[in-house]
Amino acid sequence: MKNFLPLYVFLFLASFVTLKAQNGIGNVVPNPSFESYINAPSSEGDIYEAVGYDNLNGGTAYPNATPDYFHINGTGDAQLPNTYAGTVAPLDGQGVAGFITYNFFVPNYREYLGVALNNNLEIGKDYSVSFWMTNSSGNHYASMGSNNIGVAFFNGQPSQNVSAPILVNPQVEISTVTHTTSWTQYSFTFTATSNFDYMVIGNFRDDANTQRAVFTTGYSMAYYFIDMLDVQEVNPLAIDGLDLYRGGMEDGIDLQWNFPSDRMNGEWYLERSTDQNSFRTLASYTEANGNLSSDNMEFVDESAFPNLNYFYRLRHVDVNGSVEFSDLVVANYKGELPYAAGQVFPNPVQDNFNMQFAAGEEGNVDVTIVDQSGKTIYEDSRGIEVGEHILSYQFENELSEGIYYATFQFQGQSFTRKLMAASMN
Repeated sequence: MKNFLPLYVFLFLASFVTLKAQNGIGNVVPNPSFESYINAPSSEGDIYEAVGYDNLNGGTAYPNATPDYFHINGTGDAQLPNTYAGTVAPLDGQGVAGFITYNFFVPNYREYLGVALNNNLEIGKDYSVSFWMTNSSGNHYASMGSNNIGVAFFNGQPSQNVSAPILVNPQVEISTVTHTTSWTQYSFTFTATSNFDYMVIGNFRDDANTQRAVFTTGYSMAYYFIDMLDVQEVNPLAIDGLDLYRGGMEDGIDLQWNFPSDRMNGEWYLERSTDQNSFRTLASYTEANGNLSSDNMEFVDESAFPNLNYFYRLRHVDVNGSVEFSDLVVANYKGELPYAAGQVFPNPVQDNFNMQFAAGEEGNVDVTIVDQSGKTIYEDSRGIEVGEHILSYQFENELSEGIYYATFQFQGQSFTRKLMAASMN
């Protein structure tokens, strides 16, 4: 995030800790890139054609929730890259899966990807979970993004009642509203509390506890493509030769490091989190592209907001698939205001709009929208916690064509955004 005042940074750098797969078990998710199929998918709801994967309600058509399977060798709406749900190329290999996390037209509608693991998890062991997601690069089926995209582990396959949410607390979860037109990686770690043998991916919260926002044209749903699932055991081990630290600050949080000489193979990922739970990949580095030979690596995070703690780490995946993590670097910088706000989108506005908002402290965000005559047409007040948010506002009806002004107040400060409403006829 640019155009903020000079920065103050607080850093905490603990010793470097690595986590590594043991006993050669590696990834316990079968068919992690959806390559293998029973029959090539040919229509919506064909997830059961992907080897190892199940639809938890046992149905293949509405009103049952029906997660999707897409493949280069598919036919019709299930053939990549131009599917009914959007245009997307697989990140790895030839297949991907897709699922709905929110559906405006059917309350509490949820789609889940279920798969039996190759090995049971062990009680007390730490595990790494990662996957890649996108909402497609074009031809969007769904217009929205949501939060609460989680991974839950079970003893045995759970069942879903038609399309209702499976109301459990997942072991890992993306707590912020997520929407991206490119493949984006997320990673987590957790400790197994049982000998889990089944994994489910989806939204495990009901509509009342799910945030969503409109990002593109399309149906009023949140839909995600997913690829490259990975779950494997990790354990702390000692390592030398890596120093992740904060360098100079000009236009964001400047991170610098040297790769350890004995870990040059495989891939490295620089990751960021706001809650120490869900990490998003900011950049990746491989030996093949020559970056690892550098004596001093650097990444400037220009997307960081002021007044928030960000947690950074490096994740290494070697050529054998073993995983290791650095310990966390915690960084923040002070802005003049207790918040930072982006522009409204989409704009022109029809019956809704969103705004990216970062709060350095808890408080209420109040908004009043007036037309050009000064008449108030909409008011809202909501409490928010410290962190990054997508504030989403919905009108009962489409706005009449014209110009409107939305004035926001937070912690005694106010700012205004201009809204344009254009006729869609």
